[in-house]
Amino acid sequence: MGASQQRPSPVHLLVNLAKNKLNKARERQAGTVSATSSEMQRYSPEESARAVAETGALLIWRAAPDGTPLAALADTRQIEVPRSLPFACVALVHPDDREPMLAQWHRCLAEVHPFDMHYRLRQADGSYRWTRGRGIPLSAPEGGVQEWVGTVSDIHEHVTMEAALSLSEGRLRLALESTGLGIWEYDVATGVTWLSKTAAQLLQRPGLRLTRKERYAVLHPDDRQALMVLFRDAVARRTQERFETEFRIRRGNPAETIWATCSARLVFRANGTLSRIIGTLGDITERRWQQETLFRLAHYDHLTGLPNRRRLTQLFKEHGAHATSMGFLIVDIDNFKDTNDRFGHAIGDEVLRAVARRLRDVIPDEAPIARLGSDEFGVLLPGLDHNGQALAIAQQIHEAFAFPFPAPERSVHLSAGIGIAFAKEHRDGVGTVLVEADLAVAEAKRAGPGETAFFAPALRERLHRRQQLCDEFERALKEDEFDLFYQPQVALQDGNIIGAEALLRWRHPDRGLLEPKDFLTILAQSRWARPTGDWVLRRACLDAAKLAAQGEPLRVAVNLFSAQLQSGALDRTIERCLAESGLPAHLLEIEITEHVILSNDEATLARLDRITELGCSLAFDDYGTGYASLSMLTRYPVTRLKIEQSFITSVCADDTHAAIVEAILSLAKSLGLGVTAEGVETSEQAQWLKTHGCPEGQGRLFGMAMPLLDLHGRVLGWPGRQRP
Repeated sequence: MGASQQRPSPVHLLVNLAKNKLNKARERQAGTVSATSSEMQRYSPEESARAVAETGALLIWRAAPDGTPLAALADTRQIEVPRSLPFACVALVHPDDREPMLAQWHRCLAEVHPFDMHYRLRQADGSYRWTRGRGIPLSAPEGGVQEWVGTVSDIHEHVTMEAALSLSEGRLRLALESTGLGIWEYDVATGVTWLSKTAAQLLQRPGLRLTRKERYAVLHPDDRQALMVLFRDAVARRTQERFETEFRIRRGNPAETIWATCSARLVFRANGTLSRIIGTLGDITERRWQQETLFRLAHYDHLTGLPNRRRLTQLFKEHGAHATSMGFLIVDIDNFKDTNDRFGHAIGDEVLRAVARRLRDVIPDEAPIARLGSDEFGVLLPGLDHNGQALAIAQQIHEAFAFPFPAPERSVHLSAGIGIAFAKEHRDGVGTVLVEADLAVAEAKRAGPGETAFFAPALRERLHRRQQLCDEFERALKEDEFDLFYQPQVALQDGNIIGAEALLRWRHPDRGLLEPKDFLTILAQSRWARPTGDWVLRRACLDAAKLAAQGEPLRVAVNLFSAQLQSGALDRTIERCLAESGLPAHLLEIEITEHVILSNDEATLARLDRITELGCSLAFDDYGTGYASLSMLTRYPVTRLKIEQSFITSVCADDTHAAIVEAILSLAKSLGLGVTAEGVETSEQAQWLKTHGCPEGQGRLFGMAMPLLDLHGRVLGWPGRQRP
């Protein structure tokens, strides 16, 4: 058979017919209709089944303008079309669907309107499946309808899935409404968003529907663009998964802004077009406020409002990704301790706020300023790599200090030492630059008040001495130079000493008794951190066991180094220490900080779980200063919170700190956690804590860190101690 005699592909045939849907019927040549009819009729039943199957339909049909069938191709493996019927598939339509289908078909014939309807169709095996029948009128060249063409497609899986989805959505709606989440549904065709009662209440809307304009109005202007991009991207990707976002909503009159969480899913029709978007809506204003508050506590100094050291480290990394060089200044106020001692901490705090404001005035806007310590500030200068530029800024800072700082009923004269270091592309990270700037500011302060110094290679000698100190740690362990002192922990309700925190001391052969501030930071960063930490564990367990054997059982708290948490043998080390000492596990409390946790991975959680499984308790040290602290309370098996001493110092005078402490106490109570307030120095602070439900305190009021023998004597002679 020649090429001219070959029958056209059924796909080609259907495409030719469908072209007319795009109003291109007038481009067809006369005779196409009859040719198409004969082409259809030349297919055998087997070829018809194969041909129609290639189109993805069950049936392809043609009909006269009045609806009389002209020709049909059917997948006879699935349906059997009675060719003698006036409308080929009417007899196959489910009895319940037949009358509505015919009514719709006759309306379309009368109105010359495309036909599109879902109905059930009997299959060759006698079962019924949901199908979609579609037909379009083709225009004749001289006007009017020349013929109808259409298809019948199987949509059974989609319809049954939609029915199941509708049922599950109804159940889900009831469940979600009971949790306080609102339900919404956006109809793509109408642009209307339907709301559940809970969603309407959340938005403070009188009705249960939103027009496009109303929906746009409730979205916060700053969040509209991001939301549009999110949903457009989801539609473009045709995502089948649920997606979530958080944004602000404006509601009420006058308008108030709340934060909402939204979880949404796209719903598509059988033809693949988007039908609707359904989702949930919940009010998370309180949670966002807590997150923002915690973020500020973790990344900003509460006194001055400036970024803290952690935030400055982040900014250093962010700027370092773009700048080829950076300058870094440390501004250290000269003799600020004398100001505090002379005028009191309240005046000192006010002066520090004034210093922060003045630094903002003289430092370029693009240069972040941070408070690094009590009287120390850091300035990051992106793009700065020249001594002259840095010196000019340092001079402006000195000039700002030339004027007295205002304080209540007085003014305070101050000066500051300034250390300068530079970070280049090839240099180490922020840690190195901070160390070098710190060495430079120390050099400036040695030169006298109000001086400036640059980091120089000669100052690396200090780094050498740090290394020398690291080398001495090995000797300290071997020669038993380390010692443990204990600071009492007291039950505020009755005054009993119920525990003690083990604090490391170093009896240095040349420098005398060294406190942690003299060596602990360097030790924590050295390879001796883990063996020293293990020594502390063994010694603390032995000391606590001695007290218990003498009838004075006290809980002993031990701080862990990050290196210990990174060790897979930590739980075995603790178990061995308990076994060797005979100390009951419930008398050993392990203290961890947020920094230690955040520097580790999921393995940390497993190790801490094993520690608590041994019977030991787990305390979160310095609680209240860390951003991740709240989330860690549920993730890690914490049993006690230790409130950071800076909050306790001013709890009686600072409403903000008092509110924070009250919030921590309330949170701990709701979670069933113990609480110890650190840094209790006055009886007024102790009374405030007791009144507000804080169970335990630790600080100078109850005793400084002391050797074990002194602790034992203190326990025996403590006025509130109840003898067994």
